[in-house]
Amino acid sequence: MTAATASRQSEVESPHGAAVELAGSAGPELAGPGDPAALAGAKPGRLVAIDLLRGYFILMLASIHLDYVPSIFGYVDGRGRLWVSEAEGFFFISGLLVAMMRRKDLERSGFRQATRRSWSRALKLYAVACSLCLIYTALGRVSVALNWSGAKPGLDTTSSWSRVLINTLDLHYVYGWADFLTFYAPLFVIAPVLVWLMSHKLSWLVALASIAAYVSMSFDTAFWGAAGAFVQWQVHFVLGMVLGYHLPELQRWLKTLSARTRAWLSGVAVGSAAALYGIGMITLWSPSVRPTGHMYDLLIFDNRLGLLRPLFTVVMFAGGFVLISKLQRPIMATVGNLLTLFGQNSLYVYVIQSLLVFTVPFITGSRGVVFNTALDVLLMAIVWLGLKKQFLFKVIPR
Repeated sequence: MTAATASRQSEVESPHGAAVELAGSAGPELAGPGDPAALAGAKPGRLVAIDLLRGYFILMLASIHLDYVPSIFGYVDGRGRLWVSEAEGFFFISGLLVAMMRRKDLERSGFRQATRRSWSRALKLYAVACSLCLIYTALGRVSVALNWSGAKPGLDTTSSWSRVLINTLDLHYVYGWADFLTFYAPLFVIAPVLVWLMSHKLSWLVALASIAAYVSMSFDTAFWGAAGAFVQWQVHFVLGMVLGYHLPELQRWLKTLSARTRAWLSGVAVGSAAALYGIGMITLWSPSVRPTGHMYDLLIFDNRLGLLRPLFTVVMFAGGFVLISKLQRPIMATVGNLLTLFGQNSLYVYVIQSLLVFTVPFITGSRGVVFNTALDVLLMAIVWLGLKKQFLFKVIPR
């Protein structure tokens, strides 16, 4: 049985904890690519477009993580320096899918079952995150001892191993290229509570609290201390949860609209996302037209803490979902299998690419656009081969 087949026959959990039950192929319940309101006609759990979008996000994340520039992938991605990034989009989709599954657990089996499943996933993510941190620290210290260049910055070379272990377990020390896992673990701990609150018509409070915590980072980054990075990223996950929880209601509302209105909304979503991408590319590659000043930095960048970035994440998801829904057939006929394979096994992809990205700088550096692009492709080919051969599937969660 292939990895893709195994994934389609069971509940597939995102490597970062998101879970969704996916059909092997689009059935009549799934709106076809010609329908401008695919979301209105799809059933939760059969949104193939979401899995394709998730696969695209993790593929781009993995391909540009090495950050050897210039490269073709770096040009397309904007090297993660646009007004919104694939990382933020991936957090959003993860939250959306988590809310869909935990709502199902809550309604079918109650709060205890929803909590048990979410906390079980959190424990796995926590174990993987801590293990990788210790492995990368050991490898980094060996490279320093051997006077090798290429170690990722941030390595703790002075603390005792007992102190490194303690700091790793309490998440005060994070090292390597799998740091996002340390954000997902606590998100899965609080996810059942957030879903319970939303089930009691308190979605507004969940969203408001998340946004308020995020906004506070723009004015006092020291307030949250070691939890600052978590607070920065949680807003995208939580907003995705809010949408995922209310997805059935959103679908019913869309069905009440006329076809013309749904088409207009789809056009606005795609147009807004395209404009966001285009403006971001222009300001990135043409610094002379880029606005300057404190307000621009506060709203857009600020080390990915721009106040408008959560809104941009929603816009990117909406536009990307509609566009992929409309182009679903040609996508599935070309790169669809690759994207769904990566999307359904995104934790595995994330872990394997982190090992490769950590190792490559010890072997070679950046050598120009052709070499760098070929290296990006090679890394993704290795990940794909690992998926097809189910390499370390019993060790690495998927």
